[in-house]
Amino acid sequence: MCTADHRGDPATLEEWLANKTAARFRGWLARSGQYTVVVERDGTLCGVGMMGPDGSVRLCYVHPDHTRCGVGRALVDAMQSEARARGMDRLHLDATLSAMAFYEAMGFRRVGSPHVWLGVVRSQPYEKRLSND
Repeated sequence: MCTADHRGDPATLEEWLANKTAARFRGWLARSGQYTVVVERDGTLCGVGMMGPDGSVRLCYVHPDHTRCGVGRALVDAMQSEARARGMDRLHLDATLSAMAFYEAMGFRRVGSPHVWLGVVRSQPYEKRLSND
């Protein structure tokens, strides 16, 4: 999905994927205050989400074989519940082009200007205010 987000531009894809390594992911898991959630079905990892201690959604990835079947919603719902339990009043993130409609459907709203690189929108800041109901 990131190929479409970054219009197949090799330099942009290389930069975007540079920190998406197993070693880097293990380091993220070890950071204090992180909240990580996975969705698994029949022994298959379908998606992973990670929220930082400041309410930033750092990861929300769904395997392409499992899109549009509730995996992304389950990840975001879990992060929202954890944020509320921690006393947070909002979540915030930078959404890629392919994820913007999903986050808007989940109640997130655009905030600020999009991040643009070489004339191409790379991501859009979003936030969602959380209620305590």
